[in-house]
Amino acid sequence: MMLSKTERILALINFYLPHTDLCQYRYEADTIAQATRRNSSVSAIEKQVRRLFPEMEDDLAAAIAAGVKGAL
Repeated sequence: MMLSKTERILALINFYLPHTDLCQYRYEADTIAQATRRNSSVSAIEKQVRRLFPEMEDDLAAAIAAGVKGAL
């Protein structure tokens, strides 16, 4: 069974961010999934992550963007 793009991105976000509910960041994961394509650059993905999580540290946003790029 393959996971959808949203589910893969949600798993990455749940790995990096502390949470109490596994579906807490579902909207953010879906927004990132809709805005990215297979040929999207890491910097373009990082812009989406920063737009959705403005208080996130730079290195964490870069790590999530690189993970999303690798998962696509």
